[in-house]
Amino acid sequence: MKRLIACLIVVGLAVSFSSRGEGDAPPYRVRFGILEIDSSGKARRLKEETSIIPLKLRETGFRFGLEIVPPDTKPFKFQLITYPPSAPKIITGSFQKTDSKVAPAAITSPVYEANGGGKSPLVPLWFDAGDPIGNWKIKISVEGRLTATVEFAVVSDEPKSSCGACPQWVFYTLDAQRRPQ
Repeated sequence: MKRLIACLIVVGLAVSFSSRGEGDAPPYRVRFGILEIDSSGKARRLKEETSIIPLKLRETGFRFGLEIVPPDTKPFKFQLITYPPSAPKIITGSFQKTDSKVAPAAITSPVYEANGGGKSPLVPLWFDAGDPIGNWKIKISVEGRLTATVEFAVVSDEPKSSCGACPQWVFYTLDAQRRPQ
């Protein structure tokens, strides 16, 4: 019985080691959220991981984005395809409209090169006037292979109105109609 258990353990270990091919690399991790910007306007670090991003325009200095954490110190190439809920009115930076009948609103980044050395590249993103609120998606490919998909909600940065913000004349008009004459 002990011999059978020992054989099963050895076979189990052999199967688990052989299931991982020599070409399989450890995965790249992707972190997404709000970036911290220094006084010169450069992204320094991922300040807060979140999937809810306020629609603050580029001029405000607000940046969100992602960080790609490599499994090793080797250089690598990556690319982003962004899927907004509808087509943006303008596209700035290095992104370009994607020619696709399947996703006509998609925009694609150029292929970026990360130097490696164990550094995690930060990819700062921003909003321009006319960018839509709603559910967005970014697909991240590293070395030509889909590595991660980030789904996030872009919400209005405008304060929500409440009854206190309603014009007073609406209440007076309704009140006047209910009063007996």
